[in-house]
Amino acid sequence: MDFHFSHLNFPIRGRCHANARERDRTQNVNTAFIILRTMIPTEPMERKLSKIETIRLATKYINHLAAALMTDSKLNPCSVLQKRLRFRDVFDNSLCTFCISDYKRYVRICECLKQVA
Repeated sequence: MDFHFSHLNFPIRGRCHANARERDRTQNVNTAFIILRTMIPTEPMERKLSKIETIRLATKYINHLAAALMTDSKLNPCSVLQKRLRFRDVFDNSLCTFCISDYKRYVRICECLKQVA
């Protein structure tokens, strides 16, 4: 009589394998997000980003780095690029998050150097 029910085990085993593959895939995606989060500068540094925040900030950071390369500007490369491309009206000369962070870091360094001198 057991042979009649043996076909019921196949879908269960197949489902278990599919679940295991999905767990592995999810773990790989989560690991990739953890690695990506470490590459994006945030303030405060220990701030936990959601997956969508990580993707959005990564996109903005890539654009910021591209602007820095295109303009060869260390401070506010995004606004320099906007001015060069004449996008002032569209972007309203706003600084990106990373430009602001770089500028704050620059000001802190200058203040420290003034105190030393």
